Amino acid sequence: MSYILVFIAMAALLFGLSFIVKRRFGVLVLALLAGSLLANLWTETLTPLVASTGIVTIRPPLSSLVALTVTLAPAFVLFLGGPVANRKHERLLGSLVFAVVATMLSFNWLNDALVIEGAGQVLHDFLTQYQALILTAGVIAAIFDVLMTHTVRHQGKAGH
Repeated sequence: MSYILVFIAMAALLFGLSFIVKRRFGVLVLALLAGSLLANLWTETLTPLVASTGIVTIRPPLSSLVALTVTLAPAFVLFLGGPVANRKHERLLGSLVFAVVATMLSFNWLNDALVIEGAGQVLHDFLTQYQALILTAGVIAAIFDVLMTHTVRHQGKAGH
């Protein structure tokens, strides 16, 4: 049961943060993908560096915390700026997509950090089976969101 609670708490926290900052989800999801790539490339190298600062954890493993931080960091940086979603339904849908993608990208590191048993195992098995499909749908939605983002272009004095 604790696995399900942690999973839901993480998704709810990410949803809430995304909703509060009012950013369009497309750019945030693409930042999550960049963070996930960086986490896959650098977690093994960064974990000993973080450990050398005196930070030690047993459960969750330090490598899981480092990977989670590297995955989420680019999106959190973009919370500070970027295209804004003004309408409430855009913010709700965008925050939901962001939270789902962020949680699914963090899924493997969450699994390493938590004990999975009982109902949590059922959730884990379901998400494992559909992880690729969920992430693919999220990425496609993010690309469409980026394409739908209109930027204001100012014409120069010469009318170019």
